[in-house]
Amino acid sequence: MRRTAAGLALALAASVVVVAATGGPASAADWYNSIEGTSPATRTWMTRVADGTSLAALSVPGTHDTLALCGLSTSDGGCEAVSSGITQTQERKGFSGGALGVQLNNGIRSIDIRVRVDRGAAGLTFTIHHGVYYQRANFTDVLTRLRDWLAANPRETVLLNLKAECVGAGAGDCYDAEGYATDEWRRRVFESYLDGRAYTGDGDAYRPATAFRDLFWAPAVSGTRAAVPTLGEVRGKVVLVAFRGVRGGPYDGYGLRELAGNMGEYVQDDYQVPTTAAIAGKWEKARTHLRRTNGVWDSTRAGEREYGHKPGDLYVNYTSGAGAGAFPYTVAGGGLFVTGVNQFLYQCLRNTDGRCPEFYAGRPSNFGGEASMRRTGVVMMDFPGGRLIDEIVARNFD
Repeated sequence: MRRTAAGLALALAASVVVVAATGGPASAADWYNSIEGTSPATRTWMTRVADGTSLAALSVPGTHDTLALCGLSTSDGGCEAVSSGITQTQERKGFSGGALGVQLNNGIRSIDIRVRVDRGAAGLTFTIHHGVYYQRANFTDVLTRLRDWLAANPRETVLLNLKAECVGAGAGDCYDAEGYATDEWRRRVFESYLDGRAYTGDGDAYRPATAFRDLFWAPAVSGTRAAVPTLGEVRGKVVLVAFRGVRGGPYDGYGLRELAGNMGEYVQDDYQVPTTAAIAGKWEKARTHLRRTNGVWDSTRAGEREYGHKPGDLYVNYTSGAGAGAFPYTVAGGGLFVTGVNQFLYQCLRNTDGRCPEFYAGRPSNFGGEASMRRTGVVMMDFPGGRLIDEIVARNFD
């Protein structure tokens, strides 16, 4: 990890100004920052879905930057407030993967893990990062939590979005271990987790380690682009949805078909929200992707009618965003005179406040295509509230 003292000081100074201007996080609500408020039925919701159901047909709650909990560490082991305001995307429910366990126990079934190649006493490993900040967890923590949780809940599955985090281009970036900042080594380190060989950092030398290949649904890690499976095919397994490089492009041979090719068609991840005034625009991007996911179109928007309906394809919708004038907690939770994306989504799913009339009876005449929202696809959120998770899950049983 490299970040100059001057660069860090400038970033934090700018952040203090933003915090003063925008205020702190919103209070917890049904849609925001209350993950343990899910209903009991949500906690093992996949057990009630038929084996023959395609993953593409599901409404799946997920978390963006799943283990991004902390910025700079304080001397007493806490998290410094300003840098954490920039960095944190989920409730702080435990380090070393503890927060992941809480998320899984409250219905989250898609996770987003960002990794850095580290060289230490254990050899070459992945550590979990959000930008420059180490998140006090390693990839072994993630895989061990997933293995143990799925062993206890064998009728569930977890979708894994894996990304190499370290661009290594400036003061605000993390850097992979010297000599290992290549796509080849990122792939080799991932494969070492599958096959139980920990590279020592001395050429191709390795020592035995825990092998996790059996934890994964094999076609997604077998070197081919896998078709979307049914839930029955993947119960008790982790499904690698995609493994992406530092610039966002997918590594060949991993993941599912839709997300290994033209990701722009199937993934909405426009994370740039420069100010709080842009939050409503971010919601409109998520709403547009919900229409695409469901074969609904708006005649006032070019290209929507022509896109058509692809019910057999898997769609991923990131509701997250951030910028210099809008931290993740504000984009998700809103603030004074500002509605956050999580509340917009909650209103949409509950058909309140006229938030997305295109999915309900009596819709305006500019909307056409399918008559309702049959699925949300995979929804990747920051600071999701328990009742928002419930609403997404409920779509699987309408």
